[in-house]
Amino acid sequence: MKRIIFCFVSLCLSTVYVFSQAPLNHKKQTYTDAKGRYFINKFLPSYLRISFSPDSAAPSHLLKSETSPQYSNPFYFAEDGQNVVSTPWCVDTVTRKPILPKKPIDFEIYIDGNAPKTEIAFLNAPKYSKNGKIYFGKGLKIELTAKDEVSGVQQKYFSIDKNEFSIFKETDFNTDKEIFYQFYSVDNVGNAEIPQKTSFIIDLTPPQTSHQIFGDQFQNILSPRTTFKLNSVDEAAGVENIYFSFDERKPHIYKNEVSLKDLEQGKHILKFYATDNVKNQEVIKTFEFYLDKTPPTVFVEILGDNFVINNKTFSSGNSKIKLSAVDNKSGVKEIFYSVNGKEFQIYQNAFFISNQQGMVQVKVYSVDNVNNKSNPESDEGLSWGNGLTLSFVDLSGPELSHSFIGPSFKLHDTIFISGRTKISLYSSDKESGVKSLSYNLDKNTEVPYNQPFTVDSAGVHNVDFFSYDNVNNSNQDGFYFAVDNVGPEVFAHFSVKPFLKNSQTLEIYPFYVTLFLSATDDKVGYEKMYYSINGGAEKLYSAPIQEFKKGTIYSVKVRAVDKLGNVREKVISFVTE
Repeated sequence: MKRIIFCFVSLCLSTVYVFSQAPLNHKKQTYTDAKGRYFINKFLPSYLRISFSPDSAAPSHLLKSETSPQYSNPFYFAEDGQNVVSTPWCVDTVTRKPILPKKPIDFEIYIDGNAPKTEIAFLNAPKYSKNGKIYFGKGLKIELTAKDEVSGVQQKYFSIDKNEFSIFKETDFNTDKEIFYQFYSVDNVGNAEIPQKTSFIIDLTPPQTSHQIFGDQFQNILSPRTTFKLNSVDEAAGVENIYFSFDERKPHIYKNEVSLKDLEQGKHILKFYATDNVKNQEVIKTFEFYLDKTPPTVFVEILGDNFVINNKTFSSGNSKIKLSAVDNKSGVKEIFYSVNGKEFQIYQNAFFISNQQGMVQVKVYSVDNVNNKSNPESDEGLSWGNGLTLSFVDLSGPELSHSFIGPSFKLHDTIFISGRTKISLYSSDKESGVKSLSYNLDKNTEVPYNQPFTVDSAGVHNVDFFSYDNVNNSNQDGFYFAVDNVGPEVFAHFSVKPFLKNSQTLEIYPFYVTLFLSATDDKVGYEKMYYSINGGAEKLYSAPIQEFKKGTIYSVKVRAVDKLGNVREKVISFVTE
């Protein structure tokens, strides 16, 4: 018995597609996979031959269709996928008898008329879309994934920038440019996919960021009012974020102008950089600066007469104010002053304080080269002064006066004093205060006055005294007085004449005698008189003395006092019969 073998023969053709860069030529063909399955390109013309040997070189016979000769030799398969050529009976290969129950013998043929479908994936790189264009950053890898439903994918192809297609391989994108990318796949029977195309831009360049300084600046010295503005440019994907930080602090996203008011005074470093929309990061840039938050210190100096007491300053009409200032960093730009609320003006030279007596209020402030301003309404920044009242202008000398401590008596225009009377000199100055007080007596040498003094010598004397206040305003005055150191002269009168004298030369009076006392003073006049009898208690004399005892020796001690307290004493001795 002969073995009948069906032999299927396909012709190989080729098709060319034109799409941008033309794909390669891929022949339409057949393919046998590892399982022995036979795949035919759907578009190949097919013929059926029968052979009686498995040897492909054995003679074969081309079969013809009696029922549809016009559609055979060649014929085409209509359906993709599995097709079957069959006989109605299965026959036992040994007995050559049909197998019951009846069933056909199927010869499977796989028809493939569809090209693979390829998908592209962009991996390992940041992606960003803008204005219809796609941007990729560093590390881009392209992956092509192809699927074929029947014969399977034979190969994937790609083309860059319209160059000739080649078998797909991994590509490094290391240049900033726009890429025109095409790709397709071919299956095992030569069905070629229509090339797909895409374009994208490789952006490997980071943004470039610059800083601008707004506000106070002197060289690299800034003030708390200074702000930074950051500007960044990226020609491709565009700037995503700008970052900034000070010193070693954590970076922050830049949104608005950067203020310095919360930084401490001293040296700082501004660090800034930007990233674009595909994560290219700029190298960190820096700007070193010194933040000066301290205004200048103003030094106020009074030239000429001045005096400070209880934190209050006094000056004279000849005094001037000199201003100077120092600054911790940027340096002094200008000094301003205002006297008694007048408009501030720039200080140039020392100026007279005032030509009128009274309190002078001088407000002073200074500005440094980054416009830090000391406060003219407070002591801040002043090296001298009590509040804002810098000086009281004192144009008048001290007020002078004198007094007598102890006995004194005025007669007409003359003051009489005793040698015990103390002379006090007074000087007062309600503005700057008294610095010195001195005097001379009777035009003699001037001496400092330290305490009340006395004048012993009798007669008329002159005192001239002088005083200076603490800003050297002066005044002088003088007075005269008479010194009287002699008490009143005492006189005694008896109501009767004496009889005679006794052996002790004492006059003898009758016991009923009355003693009259009187006194006379040459200068200031008699004031009062005291007496005591025979060592008894002293009494104020106010009436004649009577009632003496008979036969008694009397000693009457009399003490007369003038209006200055000068005293003169007298003893009156006599005997009664």
